[in-house]
Amino acid sequence: MAQFDSCGAQENSFTQQTANTHLSWVIRWSPTLLILIHAALLLRSAFLHSATIDESAHIPAGLINWHTGAFAAYRVNPPLPRMLATLPLNFTDVAWLNDIGLVEDPFARIEWNVRSPFYRLNAADYQHYVWLARVPTVFWSCLAGWVIFAWARELYGFRGGLLGLAIWCFEPNVLAHAQLATPDIPCSSAGLISLFVFRRYWLAPTWSGALASGMTLGLALLTKYTLILILPVCLIYFLMSTVVWCSVVWKSLLIRLGHIGLAVAALVLVINIGYLFEGSGAALGQIPFISHTFTGDADEESSVPMHHVGNRFNGTWLGHLPCPVPANWLRGIDVQRHDFEEMHNERPSYLAGKWRDRGWWYYYLYAMAVKMPVGVIGLAACGLLLALARHSSSAPWPEEVYLYLPAVSIIGFVSSQTGFNHHMRYILPAFSFLFVGAGKMAWFIRLRSWPFAILVIAGLLWAITSSLVIYPHSLSYFNEPSGGPTQGHRHLVDSNIDWGQDVLFLKQWLDKHPDARPIQMAVFGWSEMTGLPQLNPPLGPGYGQKDKCGPLPGWYVISVNALRGMSVRSLPRNSLIYFQHFQPVDRVGYSIYIYHLDQDDCNRVRLELGLPLLD
Repeated sequence: MAQFDSCGAQENSFTQQTANTHLSWVIRWSPTLLILIHAALLLRSAFLHSATIDESAHIPAGLINWHTGAFAAYRVNPPLPRMLATLPLNFTDVAWLNDIGLVEDPFARIEWNVRSPFYRLNAADYQHYVWLARVPTVFWSCLAGWVIFAWARELYGFRGGLLGLAIWCFEPNVLAHAQLATPDIPCSSAGLISLFVFRRYWLAPTWSGALASGMTLGLALLTKYTLILILPVCLIYFLMSTVVWCSVVWKSLLIRLGHIGLAVAALVLVINIGYLFEGSGAALGQIPFISHTFTGDADEESSVPMHHVGNRFNGTWLGHLPCPVPANWLRGIDVQRHDFEEMHNERPSYLAGKWRDRGWWYYYLYAMAVKMPVGVIGLAACGLLLALARHSSSAPWPEEVYLYLPAVSIIGFVSSQTGFNHHMRYILPAFSFLFVGAGKMAWFIRLRSWPFAILVIAGLLWAITSSLVIYPHSLSYFNEPSGGPTQGHRHLVDSNIDWGQDVLFLKQWLDKHPDARPIQMAVFGWSEMTGLPQLNPPLGPGYGQKDKCGPLPGWYVISVNALRGMSVRSLPRNSLIYFQHFQPVDRVGYSIYIYHLDQDDCNRVRLELGLPLLD
């Protein structure tokens, strides 16, 4: 009997050891599994969705960069993301334009002129090329996820890294933009990587670390101009670490100065390589600028014409200095500034059902409140509060400040640009830092803190479930308190819900409903993909004779952007808002509504609007 008990105990011990080994294996490989799931979700979603408005310009602009070595196209964004996105297209049979109209007009936006000809030349395989261009963004996002895991693991342990990674992998705004050939996720990834690499240098200064920091910062500045904001963060921490380090050995100050010189040289060299040295070394005073910031005009209300070219450095000693970076890198910043200063005249802002010529300082905070899952908001906010409270779950205060300062800087700076507000995606680069900080909430996932552990796990599961419920329509995600994606257009429009991504789903709907003909469309995107005649809906009251304006009976496809008053397909603003008086018979995704109006419905609304009734 004793021998039997001994054998049973050994067997139980072996079984337990095997189970622990299997569990350890699952835990060890769980980050890789999360990233693979993330990549699979993105690749599938990228295949299902049609080209968005900006993608249709980024892709031909990237090919222009490759084919000509010139960087005037889409200069408002640096070229690295679009060049990597279009790299696979160079190995296909993509048709190219012989005359792309590269002009030197500082106000010209070449990318918008070539997007339609490029689409027509490649209409048969256009969506295939779009999918190929989206694949590199998936790699950018997976790389960002891995760095989030690594950074949070170093600060808060393995569970903290896993929590931060899980948030990134399923957050709907990340899923929405990481499947697109646009610079928002590459910017988020590059900014995170550059500060992660600089952190390694900050903790252990070496020549190789300084070189790596300069190179990664240069790559970050080749993705989006917003990341200029991380340079002051690096400078502050470089000075802090220099004071601490050099207080031990004063002679090492020369070494540290050498480090910063090497990093700056590497940064400038990388930016120049990214532009193939186009316009590098030009006299600063000879570069044509158009924004008030760079022309030196007083402000946008001055008497200087809006289309004024100038240079505030011309005639000064700075104007004679050679520019160390490519001219188009500076001109891109200038064009972006011009957009914020002047575009409010052409593109009013929308928030919570209201339009106005300028934006709101709280626009991006409001957008985060309605477009981020409640669980993510809770975890990220609690992570920040615990850092401020110096809770035991937090990392040392310099680490926490270094982590949150970029996020606060990005959100604060973008919020201060109230010339116009359109896209929450402008603050996506801040998300990765917030998700790393949220990793500290994993400290509560233990038996001694089981009530808090339940809340943390519940918040994560709520966030994941809320995101996956509307997948693959992640671009149109709105959280439950805001009313969900069906009510999203009451809060925000444009790339926040309707960026032309659902046209392929519309084509499927039209193929299944051949009776819905003739059908008139106001779709934000390549509605030509439907293969149907592009018939515009009748304009509403105030846009023509009362007896001929809408509403009129028939089948209609209306973008939620048009429903809320945006100009779609060159139709006047607010010309289709009368559709708000009708209930759609169906919807495509969450960005396109289908209406079937009969005469009685039309007369009911025409009576409300003071229009003549239909016979």
